[in-house]
Amino acid sequence: MSDRDRETDWSRRWFAIQGASVGQTEAVGDQQQTDDPGWPPWSTILLVLIPGGLQLSRRKTRANALVTLRMVLLSFSAALVMFGVILPILGVPKGTVLPWLPLLIAGAFVSVLGVQFTVKPLDCSSATKLAESYRTRFFLVIAFSELVSLFAFVFVFVRGPLWIYYLGAAFALYRFWTAYPPTRAGIARDQERLDANGCELSLVAALRGEPTSAPRSPTPPSPPVPPFPPRFPPSRSDG
Repeated sequence: MSDRDRETDWSRRWFAIQGASVGQTEAVGDQQQTDDPGWPPWSTILLVLIPGGLQLSRRKTRANALVTLRMVLLSFSAALVMFGVILPILGVPKGTVLPWLPLLIAGAFVSVLGVQFTVKPLDCSSATKLAESYRTRFFLVIAFSELVSLFAFVFVFVRGPLWIYYLGAAFALYRFWTAYPPTRAGIARDQERLDANGCELSLVAALRGEPTSAPRSPTPPSPPVPPFPPRFPPSRSDG
């Protein structure tokens, strides 16, 4: 093989490696977009517990939409717990069980049925509509569930027993974290339903505001690429 042929062969190999590296880098970027970002750090979670902390934490951390949605869930949950801490301090007088307990049970049934009849399937026509339909469903669950705890809170002040609030708050918290929650397991279940219906969008990427197709198999790391095509050293001719 002549020197020119060897140099041409090395140049072809270099450009092939360069092209493969670019393709693998793009694939890894898509994979990172569909990765679950997890929950906010503990410092941010503690900040959510104070009034106005949710807005402050969003400006401080610049969290993506999915992490913000989880912060909203934590904020609503913390509010119910804080009400439960404050009520005994207020010295609310003891009340009767009837008719408040049957009314609370009826409200819980209405809450569950309200979610069943108002929640629509996720819209997979585009990434934007997928994220919007998911957020709409999330806030519908929050609204219907928290309504029960609010009724229980009012019942305490109209001669209902103190523990009836804790019953309503426990129901609301259970629904917050089991009825379509934005947890890792909940989103995975929704993604399985989307995949079964032929949807090729990634729910995590849509909620993060980074629309892309569903994640594929992980791509192995690319080999190191030289900065420029190497030149093959000229060979000595045989004497």
